Amino acid sequence: MAELRLKSGDSLARKHVVFIHGLGGHTETTWQSNNSEKVFWPVWLNEDIEDCSIWAIGYEAPKFAFLDAGMGIQDKAQNILELLLAEQRLSKGEIILVGHSLGGLIIKQLLRLASDQSGRLDAVGLVNRVTGVAFMGTPHTGADLAQKGNTLLGQVLLRAFTFLLLKPSAVTASLGRNDATLRELNTWYREWCYDKEIRHLVLVESKSLPIFGRIVKPDSSDPGLQVRPTSIDAHHINISKPSSKQDEIYILVKSFVEKQSLSKQACWLRSNFGKDHSGWKEYGNWANCPKGIEEEYILDQAIRLHSSSSNNSEGLATVDALNLLRERLLKAGVSIRLVGLSGVGKTRFVQALFDDRIEGIALDKETVFYTDISLSPSPTPRVLVERLARDSIQSIIVVDNCAPDLHRELTNLCKDNGTTRILTVEYDVREDQPEQTEVYTLEPSSRELIEAMISSMFPYLNRQASRKIADFSGGNARVANALASTVKKDENISRLKDEELFRRLFYQRHDSDIGLDKAAEGLSLAYSFQLECKRPDKYT
Repeated sequence: MAELRLKSGDSLARKHVVFIHGLGGHTETTWQSNNSEKVFWPVWLNEDIEDCSIWAIGYEAPKFAFLDAGMGIQDKAQNILELLLAEQRLSKGEIILVGHSLGGLIIKQLLRLASDQSGRLDAVGLVNRVTGVAFMGTPHTGADLAQKGNTLLGQVLLRAFTFLLLKPSAVTASLGRNDATLRELNTWYREWCYDKEIRHLVLVESKSLPIFGRIVKPDSSDPGLQVRPTSIDAHHINISKPSSKQDEIYILVKSFVEKQSLSKQACWLRSNFGKDHSGWKEYGNWANCPKGIEEEYILDQAIRLHSSSSNNSEGLATVDALNLLRERLLKAGVSIRLVGLSGVGKTRFVQALFDDRIEGIALDKETVFYTDISLSPSPTPRVLVERLARDSIQSIIVVDNCAPDLHRELTNLCKDNGTTRILTVEYDVREDQPEQTEVYTLEPSSRELIEAMISSMFPYLNRQASRKIADFSGGNARVANALASTVKKDENISRLKDEELFRRLFYQRHDSDIGLDKAAEGLSLAYSFQLECKRPDKYT
């Protein structure tokens, strides 16, 4: 009977590392350190890696059997798979599987069984959350020792020494060198994981055991994946027993486990949609700031935010505006729409809601799912909100460049559940007040803020140039940034007229084009009008 034990760490950890022993192995002794202390060394990972839990699977895998040969690899893998799926504490977070010898074959077989059950959400989710597999002395195409036990002479001697009561167990018999079933399993695994985002570590034994020799030869230890196998100065038994934290075995396993941890959002997306998701991001540099998320948000003392649903006509300065929206987004089911002219810093403002360096209580970075509609996100915002609500995931969904119709749809989806909140952003100057929505308008920045931003991003510009650009931009950060990027070091633009600055901004260091000028004038004129058809049925 198989058993699953949590050996160390919090069951709610972001990363679960599951150890599976091999033929004749044991939950504890297979993973004991090769020193006098004989400690269960996988717990060292929990000591050295943040937010990591350690699990161990034990199952019956005798080398020999009496009359009943026991279960084969496929049956054991199915048994262990069901055990993993039944453990609710493993239903979230990424999973790394570590297998010694036969344990590596069990891992491949259980992944195959789970991937074949596309109708089981729990099985699909488990497979999608596996981000790494480590093989330690695994006989991917069988072992010579097992083959010798299956020869006529080997079986005669074995039965003679055991009074004809013992025979190779079912798993031992299946480990024969170049066994067709093992070769087929390995071929399937190579093809299956080719386009999967699963990392691998392959450790190969390089020493022989007394009498028995090298159990798993190098060619059988290599599964033929897109990773180079690493030879270890150890025999088949000791390859799973590092002597200390300085041992190469532990160093390699630790390095493998701690790499590329998934965020909670990425892990949830992967669990639910596999590789078929794109365009969704956790907290990050959404506004494409030159210095990334480390870039400090410059606070504007001028009035920036106005609410269309509030009687406060004076509006709010930046810090008060941020904290107002932070407070509102703590309420489940809330729907907020942030509008404003292009370039006034709407996306950067939203990013600042999660910045804990700014006064007030920042929103939880691990709850936000961000997308820009221009990225053609998959799944669609509607599907994402529905799935998050189904799983009761506390979340804030931010959709940039979100059209009014999509906003209304998302608002209707989240209004009756207690876990999701909606924040949409759009360039929108129309008098549009969606139902059950708080609409806020972000005004252009003050001249002082634009000047400070230019001085920070373009330190080679003198004060006069920064001020000239700030005055011309009209509080639009995007315009100011684009214009500043055209100014060379030590260039004096203080005497340039607005028309000259505009042409510099329009052409962005390209040659002038009269045709392009005329086209731009026509488009700007057309864009200045908002038309409304009073009898739409007449033209349909």
